[in-house]
Order: sequence, then structure tokens, then C-alpha cells
Amino acid sequence: MSEVNAAYDKQDLLALLKLQLEAQQIDASAMHAVAEDKLKAWVALLRPQAKELSADVANMRMQMFGEFRLPYGQPITAAALEASFAQATREYDDTLHEMRSDMALVQNDAGLKRWAKEQSRLITDDELIMIMRHEEMTMMDEVLDELASRQAPTRRAAGAKKKSK
Repeated sequence: MSEVNAAYDKQDLLALLKLQLEAQQIDASAMHAVAEDKLKAWVALLRPQAKELSADVANMRMQMFGEFRLPYGQPITAAALEASFAQATREYDDTLHEMRSDMALVQNDAGLKRWAKEQSRLITDDELIMIMRHEEMTMMDEVLDELASRQAPTRRAAGAKKKSK
């Protein structure tokens, strides 16, 4: 009965029809005798649900393409997922190797200086501008938060003074 209630709440006519067939309240052979206008009404009710389900499937596929880093439109197969996973694993392993090398290098002052110079050469002007803008925005957010926290007690006090007058 809970399935019927859930299908009714969702206005899922197809699920209701299936449940009705399962409960044998509709004889499958009698379905052929259903009036054409009733069938048209059912089709009209099912068409929007079918469109919604198609959109849901398309959204899930897009999420899978992004999440598993698959080229858009490529069939989602076990082989494609395994290849994507293998590529991601290689990239993460390479990054981990670089990080371990960097950690070993920066253990002393000379190594840290060498690492810093190498990093500065790797950063392009655009990346540097982007980093600086991000830092400026972060600083501005911190200043605004600080100002807001300072003004909050002042506003409360002003509100209290108005009430006392």
C-alpha cells in the first residue's frame, strides 16, 4: 500500500498502472479493450513524466562524464571507466611523487630557496595575477567581516537607545 501512496503522491501514473496490474485489478487482456480516448489521456499524462526521466538520465550522464573525466558522448563502459581511473591514478601518483620530492628539497634553507625560485619560474604572469586577486579578495572579505562584527554591537546599542526614548 505504501508503494501505491508513494506513486500517487508523485503522480506517477505508470507506477500506479504497474501496481494495478500486479494486484490483478486490471486483466492484461482487457487492456486491449480500453477506450482509445482513455489511452490518449494516459499517454498525455505519461509524456511529461517520460520527458522528465529523459532529462534526469541526461543530467546523470553529464555528471558521470565530468566526474569520471570521460570525453562527452563517449559510451560509458567498464573499459572507459577503468581507463579513466588508470589515468587519474597515474596523475595522482605523479603529483604525489612531485610533492615528496619537494618535501625532501625544502628540508634545508638552500633547498627551500632553490624550490622557491623554481616555483616562481613555473608561475605565469596570468597565474600570478589570479593569485594576487584571490589574496586581495580574501583580505577584503576579512576586513568586511571585521567591520561587520564591530558594527553589530553598535547597531544593537543604537536600537536599545531608541527603545528607551
